[in-house]
Amino acid sequence: MQEALTNAYKHAPGAAITVELRYEDDSLVVEIANGPAAAPGPGEVISGGQGLTGLRERARLVGGMVHAGATEGGGFRVAGVLPYGTEPAGVAEEDVADDFGQRSQARASVRRTAPPMDWAAVDRELAVPVRSRTGGVAMGCGIAVAAVVLLIIVLGAGMTLLLGSVNKAMISKEEYDSVSVGDSEKSVRDRLPDGDSVLTTGLDRKGPPRPEGTDCLALLSTEDSSTLTNDSVFRFCFRGGKLVDKQAYEVKQ
Repeated sequence: MQEALTNAYKHAPGAAITVELRYEDDSLVVEIANGPAAAPGPGEVISGGQGLTGLRERARLVGGMVHAGATEGGGFRVAGVLPYGTEPAGVAEEDVADDFGQRSQARASVRRTAPPMDWAAVDRELAVPVRSRTGGVAMGCGIAVAAVVLLIIVLGAGMTLLLGSVNKAMISKEEYDSVSVGDSEKSVRDRLPDGDSVLTTGLDRKGPPRPEGTDCLALLSTEDSSTLTNDSVFRFCFRGGKLVDKQAYEVKQ
């Protein structure tokens, strides 16, 4: 981390530097990124003396890895993965005596075991460049536009269904008057809407008593009722293939 911060300060003076630590199940992920240089370099800066080669070697010795590369917009990014509880490469385990002549219990304790790391997947993750702020804003705007378009489509479909339902449920006073008791059921139904709408549900049972043994069709009037709290209803009742009764009445909404 020190080496990466030093490099960022030396090669990109004035640029914003971000540091991120992620504690995964089996490893620590460290990421340091900087934007493009905002000013000339400050001159000689004391470094850790290792450089990127030294970073990679030190990570390798503990079973980890380091990725470094340029980012979108002219910045630079260094990311590394350091697994937990990994023995340094090439170092044999041995007991160490403490100041009291006792054997150290640190390495004798039960070590945590972790599944083998998928280094190919880690390398792919580390190699992903930092997403630019402009790209993130553009993606957010795209999602917002898509949501608005979807909302417009849903509202349009709802309005279409509502208009279709109204057309199946309403007739004018002139249409009501044009139908006479004694007309055939087929001729009456052919000239009227079928009433298949949630707007007319139960209206045929809310008015005057229906003639016995009849099948009735109730429709709403397109004209306003006498009060704002009532609906005007036209009802047609059929029996034996003929219209035997028609009624105009009001029901509470």
